[in-house]
Parts: sequence; structure tokens; C-alpha cells
Amino acid sequence: MERLRVDKADFDRAQNSFSQLMDKPAAGEREFARAVDQLELARYNVSKERTMMLVRIHSVLTPEQRKGLEAIRKRNEGDRDRQH
Repeated sequence: MERLRVDKADFDRAQNSFSQLMDKPAAGEREFARAVDQLELARYNVSKERTMMLVRIHSVLTPEQRKGLEAIRKRNEGDRDRQH
């Protein structure tokens, strides 16, 4: 969880920097390219760490616990579908 928090904070900073750059009328393409690279790398790191965390969790669960987790995932997915 700690690594995920760090990665999320990095992502938030990159996103904020990109947003600030968007507000600059004279920002150049090279500046934007650098900001996009930083933002996408931060997004990738968050996604990767989240996936690895799920792999680690999954590896310690019993088959019964995995079924329970799958039921929770499906329920949450259904809740999201109904909200949109």
C-alpha cells in the first residue's frame, strides 16, 4: 500500500503540472511532450503497482476466499454499471 500511495502522489503531481502547463499560453510542444511523458509514466506506475498488489493478495488467498473476492468484484462492477 505504501508504494501505491507514493506512486499515486507522483501521478497527482504530474497531473497537476500538466494542468498548469495547459494554462500557460506560451507553452511549447517540447514542454508538453515532456509533461505528457511524465504523466503517462506516473499513470503506468500506479497501474502496475495496483496490479502487483492484487497479484500478491491473490497469491495468499484460499480458493474459498478467492471466490468471495470475485463475488465482491462482480457486485462492485454491477454497482458501477448502475451509477452510469
